[in-house]
Amino acid sequence: MDGHNSHYGLQLIRKSREDNVVILGYPPHCTHALQGLDVMCFGPFKKVFHEDIHDFEREHNRGVKKDEFAEIFGNAFVQVFTPALIKKAFEVTGVYPFNPKAISKDKIAPSKATALTSSFPQLHYTPTRCIMGSFEHRRPTALECAETETDPAIDPSLYTPTKRYRQLVSSLAGTESGSYLVDYTKPFSSATIIPHPVLEQPLELTKPDWSLTKQPRSDLERLTKSQLITRVENLATNLNLSYGQVKASNAVVKGSQAQVVFQHLHLLRMKSTLVAKEKEKTRGEENLRIVPDAHGMVLNSAAMQERVEAHHARKEKDAEEKAARKAAQRAKQKRKAEHDAKWKRMNDEWKEKRDAWKKCIEELGKRGVSKKDLPPAPRRPLRKDIEDTPGDLDATAAPNDNATQEDDGWSDTGGLCPDGDPDNEDVFS
Repeated sequence: MDGHNSHYGLQLIRKSREDNVVILGYPPHCTHALQGLDVMCFGPFKKVFHEDIHDFEREHNRGVKKDEFAEIFGNAFVQVFTPALIKKAFEVTGVYPFNPKAISKDKIAPSKATALTSSFPQLHYTPTRCIMGSFEHRRPTALECAETETDPAIDPSLYTPTKRYRQLVSSLAGTESGSYLVDYTKPFSSATIIPHPVLEQPLELTKPDWSLTKQPRSDLERLTKSQLITRVENLATNLNLSYGQVKASNAVVKGSQAQVVFQHLHLLRMKSTLVAKEKEKTRGEENLRIVPDAHGMVLNSAAMQERVEAHHARKEKDAEEKAARKAAQRAKQKRKAEHDAKWKRMNDEWKEKRDAWKKCIEELGKRGVSKKDLPPAPRRPLRKDIEDTPGDLDATAAPNDNATQEDDGWSDTGGLCPDGDPDNEDVFS
């Protein structure tokens, strides 16, 4: 079998060793040459299976239903997978009898190099390549993608290359159809609509008289002044027409080069998305990496069993540690909620005592009691008081009615409570 991690589970290894079955693991990327199913069995099976399906459809004038699939599949399987074909598959691949020469050099030749690097078949102008290279080697930042206002007092021809780059980025980021090319925070998928390149043609301008370029120069001395003036005027007029033609052609060339840059940015964004998906896929998969990357091996050997058992032990340990971390986090959150609830309750109690103390001070001041004889203010609670408080930190617990005056910073009022009401003394306790 190949080296997929589903082929060397611990239960399979133990069962195969008990039944004295040897499981060979192919080297990676070699199943097209070493696996007998791919080399000898699947081809004939597909042919017979498709023929049976066609015969069934012609006979019943309908497709195969789910309850009929197993019968057709089973008949084709029994017909193709004979003992002789299975033995031939092992022989052709050189597995048994062992024959290294059964695999030709063409089958083990290295694969052709492939890459995600974007490129164009035709070499472009140097300025275009420089712009594409700047976007490829330097991803635009969020600040550069933000819309920035240019100073109208500054001549654009005086911009530095960095300023021109930022101006180009901000201009693209401000468009609806091209903002995703430079702003990587915006979503991009296969459903994103990409505008097709536009093949422009120069404007229909008046063509210059190109025959003027073929006029002989030897007759200039024989021409009169008026004839020379006429020729100069014709040359000036046609030169202006030529300038318009060149300017229109240059505009088309610039537009084509801009579209090349646009397509290149799309390729870069596509490459970035593919790389991110591959990393996410690799990060999400639990690759065992037990089988060596470049070698085949016996998948149910004693050494392999030890490695799989060690891997399962690590997975169980990691799962236990993860569960313990979650339990500790839940306990921490519970303690924090209890502390917060008690902290709120302590502050509410302190505010009630503070309000009562203020009323008491006001009444005692009206009676003419000196400041030194006034009861002290209740002490404001601190966070550390929660940890120092004995007992359960249950947020629903009732306040301690037996707390002493020293616990909250109150001293004996000496009977100086307002109106001599003994209930007011409870407020200070």
